[in-house]
Amino acid sequence: MSDESVIESFLYALQTKEPTQMAIYCLPGIQYFDPLYSYLTGSHVQTMWNYFFTTTDAFVVEYDSIKDLKEGYFSVCSALFFKRNGRSISLQSTFYFKMEEGFISEYSQGFSLHKFCKQAYGFLGWLLGWNRYYQNRVRNLARRQLYIKFLG
Repeated sequence: MSDESVIESFLYALQTKEPTQMAIYCLPGIQYFDPLYSYLTGSHVQTMWNYFFTTTDAFVVEYDSIKDLKEGYFSVCSALFFKRNGRSISLQSTFYFKMEEGFISEYSQGFSLHKFCKQAYGFLGWLLGWNRYYQNRVRNLARRQLYIKFLG
């Protein structure tokens, strides 16, 4: 199976909200990063996917073609649409993948945390979402909820 087809299968599992299927295409020690949850590794990544899918509604991912950046790195431009706590969130994102031995070893998402805050927290997010202190509070809240609900 080529690297592009592994990524394509991973993205299909993401679209269908199947975290166990997503994990099949990843190395056990996968490294993950996004602006909201920051760095996660290993089983915590699948736990985050489980948490994310159980706390969101109407999840849709649209993406463009997979771009080979050489030396095992790939990128995919995408758009994420979902509802969280009754609020619609629409983010332009770029997925980055590093492939090793036919599996995903690193996976990250790049999106604007300020735009997320504006949509997820309304006026307060619009007003303070650019502020690093506020962004750290949002990150800490997201990680706390993840660890309390799923990692105990």
